[in-house]
Amino acid sequence: MKSHFYISILFSLLIFSCSPSKKISTELLSFEEIIKLNESNSKRIESYTANGRIKLGLRNLQMSFDISIQAKKNQKALIEIYGPFGLSIATIYLNGDSIYINNEFREQLIITRFSSDKMKRVIPPELDSHMIYSLLFWDFNPSFIESDSSTIKFSDSEICVFKFSNDKKYNFCYDSKNLYLSSFIYEDDFLKSLIRVDFEEFVNIDGIFFPTKLKFQNNGTDENIIISLKNVKLNSLQNEPYFDMPENVEVIIW
Repeated sequence: MKSHFYISILFSLLIFSCSPSKKISTELLSFEEIIKLNESNSKRIESYTANGRIKLGLRNLQMSFDISIQAKKNQKALIEIYGPFGLSIATIYLNGDSIYINNEFREQLIITRFSSDKMKRVIPPELDSHMIYSLLFWDFNPSFIESDSSTIKFSDSEICVFKFSNDKKYNFCYDSKNLYLSSFIYEDDFLKSLIRVDFEEFVNIDGIFFPTKLKFQNNGTDENIIISLKNVKLNSLQNEPYFDMPENVEVIIW
C-alpha cells in the first residue's frame, strides 16, 4: 500500500467536530458568539476513545476496515486499523508535529510531519498541525484560516460562515439549533468544490453532540471515505496514547 493511502485515512480520521447541546436563541449570532459557544464546549474535553469502521472509495479501490482511536488534548493520538478477523494492518501515531505510520502489512514505518512539503501537497496548507488538533478535539475555530474577507449566512436550519482567501472559499455550516458543525466545504476559484465533509448521526454524550458518522468527498480525485464510530467515551483515557516503535522494518521519511 502506498504512503498516500494512509495519509488519506489520516486526514479523514481527523475531521470530527461537536458542540454544546444547549439550545441557542433564534436571534442572529455574530461570528464571535459562534466561536465562543464552541470553545465553551471543547474545554470540557481532555481525552476520548472510540472504535468503529472506515469505508474507503479510492478511485477503483473499495475497502473497509475496523478502527480504534485514542486521543489526548496534549496533541497526542493513536489510531489503529484492523482487517478481517481483527488482524492489525497499520497504526498511526500523532505527537505534536510528528506523524508515524506503521504499515504492518508491508513492514514499513513511514515518518513525516504536518509541516513537511509532501504533507502540504496532500492537504490544504491551512490545515496545519494546530488546525488538525483543533479538529480532533472539536475546538475548531474558522478564524485560524487567514482570509481576505468573510461573511455569515443564516437560514432556518443552518448558520454558514464563508471565508475567502486567494481565490479559495471555505464554507463552515453549523446546525442553527445546537450549533454543531454539520459540513465543511473547500472550493477553489470560488466555483469548484474540491473537498466536502459532512457530519451526521449525532449522539448526545454528557451534554455534548458528537457525530458518529462522517462522509469525506474529494472531488478533485473522485475519492470518498465514510467513517462510522461507536462506543465513544469522553475523558476516560487515563494514560498517554503509547506507540511501540517497530524494529527491523523499512523506514520511509516522507
